[in-house]
Amino acid sequence: ARLERYEELKNRKAPETDGQVELGSISTRLGRTTLEARHVEKGYGDRILIHDFSYIFLKNDRVAFIGANGCGKTTLMKLLTGKEQPDSGEIIVGQTVKIGYYAQEVTHMDPNMRVIDYVREVAEFVPTTEGSVSAAKMLERFLFDATLQYSLIGKLSGGEKRRLYLLKVLMEAPNILILDEPTSQLDPIAASEFLATLQKLNRELEKSEKKLRKA
Repeated sequence: ARLERYEELKNRKAPETDGQVELGSISTRLGRTTLEARHVEKGYGDRILIHDFSYIFLKNDRVAFIGANGCGKTTLMKLLTGKEQPDSGEIIVGQTVKIGYYAQEVTHMDPNMRVIDYVREVAEFVPTTEGSVSAAKMLERFLFDATLQYSLIGKLSGGEKRRLYLLKVLMEAPNILILDEPTSQLDPIAASEFLATLQKLNRELEKSEKKLRKA
C-alpha cells in the first residue's frame, strides 16, 4: 500500500500554488569515495535487524530502502549517518562526504522559536553556485515570506514545518542526502508539493554537478 501511494503521488500533477520554491545549489563537492557498509550487523536484544549487510554507495546513486515497518530501514539510515553504531562490521565514510539526514520524526523543532532563528542555527549565510545567500533569502526561496519568517514555528502547518526542516538540512550543504519517509506525516496535497520540491532539488543538484565537473 505504501508503494502504491508513493507511485500515485509521484505521478500526480503538482497542485497549483501562489509561489514556487527556488533552489540554488548549496551542496559541496563529493570525492570518489562516498559511503560503504562492510558486513554490518545490528540488532536489539534477541532481534537481528541487519545481518551481514555490505554495499558501496556510488556517486550519483539513487537508492531506496523498501520493507515492512520495523524491518530496520530507519536503523540502517542511522548507521550510515553515524547516529548509531553497528554491533559488528563497519561503515566507511569518505573524507569529502557531508551527509544531510532528513529524519522521519522531527522532534527538535521548538514551537516557540521563530522560523528565521531556526534556520540561523545552521548559518546566517550559505555559499551557493550563485554566491553567498542569507538565511532570510533562502527562506524566501522556500516560500516563507517576511511575515512567516518571524512567525513562531508552532503556528506553521504540517507541510510548512516539513519544508522548513528540509531547508535546514540543505543549509548544511550536504553532498549526500538521506530521507526517511519524508511524506509519511503529510496529507496527499502537502506530500505532492513536497515531492515536487525534491524533484526540483534533484534537477538543481544535477546542474551543479555539471558545473563542478567543468570547473
